[in-house]
Formats: sequence, structure tokens, C-alpha cells
Amino acid sequence: MKQDRRNEQGNVLWFILLAVALLAVLTVTISRSSDTTEQSGNIEQYRIQASDIMRYSAGIAQEIDNMRLRGISENNISFENGVTATDYTNGTCQDCLVFGSAGGGAYYKRPSTDWLNSAHSADSRYSEWEFSGTNIVPGLRSANPELIMYKAYLKQGLCAQINALLGISGNIPVDGNGMSVTAYQGSFAASETIDNMDGLEAGCFQDTGASGRDFTFYQVLIKR
Repeated sequence: MKQDRRNEQGNVLWFILLAVALLAVLTVTISRSSDTTEQSGNIEQYRIQASDIMRYSAGIAQEIDNMRLRGISENNISFENGVTATDYTNGTCQDCLVFGSAGGGAYYKRPSTDWLNSAHSADSRYSEWEFSGTNIVPGLRSANPELIMYKAYLKQGLCAQINALLGISGNIPVDGNGMSVTAYQGSFAASETIDNMDGLEAGCFQDTGASGRDFTFYQVLIKR
């Protein structure tokens, strides 16, 4: 007697469709898991980099505190380092080099290119730390400009992680006027205010002003 195999063929087709559907779900799940893992890896990498930046800048601030305790005036401090092209010559400096054995004894460590947005790589200060005495952080001691070190052109994700570690919540603050990038040579002048960072001795913001520094970390070395 000949068997009717139409039902068997229908069952086989149903199992094939079910297998295809399960494979699609599995593919999407693996893809999402991969994306989540990659994002978590990026965040962890940014967190490590943020810690390096904050630790190094805090070390420079400590060395300057030590120099001042030895009687070295803020106006005598020099950031000449023999590494960068930017001129930090301070004619009043005698045994007061932050990066000199007779001064602060600090080591000048070039910023890692892993921190930086390569879209700005043509800028002459792209791979430099910068030091300035022409920017005011509102809400600190007075309206006088602070002595500040900063690193511009950071990746956005790194900037966000710096603020997260510092407890600065919300979106990355924006300074629409831009900061002054005058190199410190021993004198102070109130040129610009770092907007939306009131009372913060360290943090990261986006400079969208004329200086075009984009995502920028700063550390106040001397509050004035």
C-alpha cells in the first residue's frame, strides 16, 4: 500500500524553517554580545587611560607645591623641557625648572597617541602637554587666572571617562568661547574663562571656540 508522504514533507519544511529562525536569533544574539563586549572593552581602556592622565597631572601639581614650599615663586616657575617645540622660556628662572633635577625633578612624559583624535594630528601641539597662565576657572579663589596644564584633542570617550572618574555627571561641558593657549613664561594675564567648569580644579570639556582644542582635559596647578 502506497503511503501518503505529504504530511512528512510538511513536517520537514516546518523543521527547516524553525532551524533558520533559530539560527537568525542566535546570530543576532552573538552580534549584540560582541558589540557589548567591544563597548565594555573600550570603556575599560578609556578608564585606564583617564587614570594615567589624572595621575600624571596630579604628580606635576604636587611637584609644583613642593617647589613653592621651598620658596620658589610662581612667577619663577618654568616648564622648559627639551622635548616640545613650544617655548616656555622664563628669564627669571634659576633652579626652578619643573622638569629639571634642580627644580621639580619631574619627568616630561609625552601624551600617548592612543588618547588623541587623529583628525587634529597636524596641529603643532598635538602630542604636547600645554601650560598656561591666561585662563580663569570660575568659582575658585578669585577672578585671577590660574596656572593650568592641559591636554587637548582627546577622544570623546576618554574625555567622558575622565569626568566620570572625577564625579562630573551629565554631558561633557562645552566652552563656546574657547581657551587661551598662550604658553606660560612666568607671567599671568586674564584672557579667557573656561566656561561651565565652575569650581572644578580638574575636568574635561569641549572647546568649540576659536582655539579649536576640541575635547580638552585640564588640571589647575596653582589656584590664584
